[in-house]
Amino acid sequence: TGPMALPGGSQPPALVVCRQCLNRFDPASNGPRACAVHDGMFSGETAQRWLPPGSNENGAEVQFFWTCCGSHDQDAPGCVLRFHTSYDDED
Repeated sequence: TGPMALPGGSQPPALVVCRQCLNRFDPASNGPRACAVHDGMFSGETAQRWLPPGSNENGAEVQFFWTCCGSHDQDAPGCVLRFHTSYDDED
């Protein structure tokens, strides 16, 4: 059996996978704000970085954050909006 036809006999759009956000998308409806990603890395650093000089209270505690936007939530929505890019697109 093939793909299901939509009402009126048309076929559903052929979806492709975005190599940036890994979501499936319809290339015909791609736009400059379609893909939300982080441009940085999710990284950790000791809290000492944010403490005043000479203070060491909880300084060894590691704070994790996105380097691009500072969000501490690893699952935070992307902070940069751009076009989706498929694996078929040229670099």
